[in-house]
Amino acid sequence: MLTSEQKQAIYREISGPGAQDLIARLIAFHRVAGGREILQAMELIRDRFVAAGLEDVKIERFPVGPGRSYWSWDMPSIWEEQAAHLAIVSPEPERKIIARFSESPITLLGGSSSTAPQGWEGGLVDVGRGETPEDYARAGKRVRGHLVLAHGNPFLVHLQAVVKRGAAGMLMAQNPAADPDHPDKITASGISMSAAREHPFFGFALSQRQYGQLRDALHRVNKKNKPLRLSASVKARFRSGHYRALSGLIRGTERPSEELILVAHICHPKPSANDNASGCALLAEMARTLRVLQRQRKLPRFRRSLRFLVVPEWRGTVPWLHRHRRQAKNMLGAVSMDMVGEDQAKCGSTLLVGSTHGVQQHFSGEMLTRALTWVACQGGPPKLRKDSLFRWKTEPYFGGTDHMPFVDPTIGVPGLYMGNLPDHFWHTSEDTLDKTDPNVLERVGTAALIFSFNLLNLTDDDREPLLAENYLAASRRLAAAGQELLEKTCDTVPQGKNGLSRWHRFSRDHHQRRGKIDHELEVETAVLSSCAEGLRGRTRRAVKEKSDELGELLGWQAAEIHGLLEETYRQALEDHHIDGSKLRRRKSALERRADGLVPKRRFQGPFPIINLMDKAARKDRRWLAEIFVTLYKQHLLEIPLFYIDGRRTALDVKRKLEHEYGPVDLKIFMDYLDVLTRAKLIRLRKVKKR
Repeated sequence: MLTSEQKQAIYREISGPGAQDLIARLIAFHRVAGGREILQAMELIRDRFVAAGLEDVKIERFPVGPGRSYWSWDMPSIWEEQAAHLAIVSPEPERKIIARFSESPITLLGGSSSTAPQGWEGGLVDVGRGETPEDYARAGKRVRGHLVLAHGNPFLVHLQAVVKRGAAGMLMAQNPAADPDHPDKITASGISMSAAREHPFFGFALSQRQYGQLRDALHRVNKKNKPLRLSASVKARFRSGHYRALSGLIRGTERPSEELILVAHICHPKPSANDNASGCALLAEMARTLRVLQRQRKLPRFRRSLRFLVVPEWRGTVPWLHRHRRQAKNMLGAVSMDMVGEDQAKCGSTLLVGSTHGVQQHFSGEMLTRALTWVACQGGPPKLRKDSLFRWKTEPYFGGTDHMPFVDPTIGVPGLYMGNLPDHFWHTSEDTLDKTDPNVLERVGTAALIFSFNLLNLTDDDREPLLAENYLAASRRLAAAGQELLEKTCDTVPQGKNGLSRWHRFSRDHHQRRGKIDHELEVETAVLSSCAEGLRGRTRRAVKEKSDELGELLGWQAAEIHGLLEETYRQALEDHHIDGSKLRRRKSALERRADGLVPKRRFQGPFPIINLMDKAARKDRRWLAEIFVTLYKQHLLEIPLFYIDGRRTALDVKRKLEHEYGPVDLKIFMDYLDVLTRAKLIRLRKVKKR
C-alpha cells in the first residue's frame, strides 16, 4: 500500500490545468461514434499516451455494417451527419435563421436523414407534447409534409407525427418548465437508429428560448391567417465503417498478464466538456503523472499491469471486450472515469462512486472508498490557488456507462464508476470548459491513482489486513442497516386496532425487513470471501478460513438484529392486542404468477441496452419508450440480469432488487420480463408455485 508521502507526491504532481488544456482541445471536435472527428480526438490522446511513455499504444478497429454483432449487440451502421440548416423564410417580417450545424452540431436530432439536394420547405404545426393522438386532434391541422413543434418524448413524437401522419420531421424542445434558469441550453436528442431507418425523418433540437420564439411567431402569423414557412437542409447518412478503441499500457513487473483497466468514453456531440472530454483528458494526465513520478523514483513500479482505454461509449467498449474476452479472467477490474471534472457549484453535482457491494460482491470498492476518503481529508488543493466545492458519496451499483459491459455476470470483471451527477448541463450545448474545475480533476485523478497502486501492488501479506478492513466496514454497514430498519418498524406501527389492512401491511413490511438483513449478510460474507481471490495454496486457505470466521461473526450480528426486529414487532402487536396469526398475507394473483415463473437469460455477453428498442417486438416499443425512465429509476434495465440465474423465480428476483435498491412495481417488472421474453433475451419457465 502507498505511504502518505507517496500519496502526497501524486497529489502535488497531477495537474488539473493540464487536464483542462487537453479538454479545451478535445471539445473542438464533434465526437460522434464512428465519425472522422472522433478519430482526430483519439489521435490527440494517443500522442499524449506516447509522450507519457505508455507501452503498446494502439488504436484498434471494429467493423460496423449489416450483419455485424458483438455478442447480442447489433451494430449494423454508423450514423454520420455532415451539414444542416434551419430557417424561417416567410412571411418576411419573421425571417430568421434558427439553427446551423456548423455553429452547434448538437442541434441536429440523432437519426436524421438527408433532405433532397435542393432542401425542404414547408409549414410548422405546434402539437404540444406530440405524444398522443389527442395532441394532434387539438392541433386541428394536418401535419403531413410539415414539421411538428413538440416538447415530448422524441420516440413517441416520431411515432405519432412521422410514422402515423406523414410529417417530414420534428423540432424538439425540453418541457418548457423543466429548466427556466438556462433558456438557451440545447439538449441532445434523437431516436433509435432502426426506427430512423424504417421511417426516415429529419429534425432539430431547440432551446427553450427558440421554442418559445417559434410558438410566438406561429401565433402572430395565425392571427393574420398566414402560414409560417420554414426551410431546412440536412446532409446525413447511415454507412458501414469502424468503431475504434485506443489503449496504452504500463506493464507490471511480476504478473503482467493481470490488468486493471481505467476506461473513459470519448464520444458525444461537440462540445461535451465534462461528458466526457474530462475523463479522457484526466486519463492522459494520470498517465503523465505516473511516469514522471516513477522515473523520479518517487513511486514504485506496478507488480501488475495498468491499461488506459479510450472508447466511444459502449459502441467501442463492447467490441473491445468481445475481442479480448479470453483475457477477462485476468482483468482485475474496470474503473469508468465518466464526468470527473465538474465545477460542482455550477453544475449542481456530487461525485458518485459506484460500490462493488450489492450485485458485484467484491473487496475493491472498499479500496476506492478509502482512497477518496484520504483525498477528501487533505483540505484544500496542494497548489496556491482558490479551493472549490468537493463533495462525494458512494452509491449502490448502477450502470449507464463503460464499466457496465465488464460487470455482466457472463463476463464477471469487477466494475467501478467515478462521475459527477446530476449535472445541469449534461448532454447539452452548455457543457463547456468553464463548467470544469481543476481541483476536482486533481482530486479524482489522485484517488484513482492511489486505488490503482494499492490494487496492482497488493501482496499476499496485504490480504489479511484487507480482510479486516472489509470486515469492519461490513459490520458498520450491517449495524447501520439494522438501526434504520428498527427505526422504520417503530415509526410505522399502526395506531389502534381498527384498520386491519394497515396491520397486514405492517406485518408484510416486517418480513421484508428480515429479508433485507439476510440479503445484506449474504452480500457482506461474499465480499469477505472475495479477499482470497487470486491466492493459492496455504495463503489462500488461511485467508479463506479467516473470512469464514469473520462471516460467522457477521452472522451472529445479523441474528441479533433479527431478534431485535422480531421483539419490536411482537411488542407492537401485543401493545395493540393484535393476533399475529391472522396477519398472514396471501399472495396476489400477480405475485402468484411471478412465483410460478423462473426467468433464464438466452444470450451471452453484456445486456444490449442500446439495441433494446430495436430488439423489442413492435407492439412493445411504445410501452418501452413511455416507461424507459421509470425502468431506469427502478433499476430494471440490466440489473435484474444479475439475479436471473435460472433458479430464482421472478418474485425472488423482484425481492432481491428491492433489498438492494428499494420498492419495485411488480406490474411494471412482470411486463418488462414479458417484453424481454418477446425480444428473445430471456425465457420464462413455469414451475410449481410455492
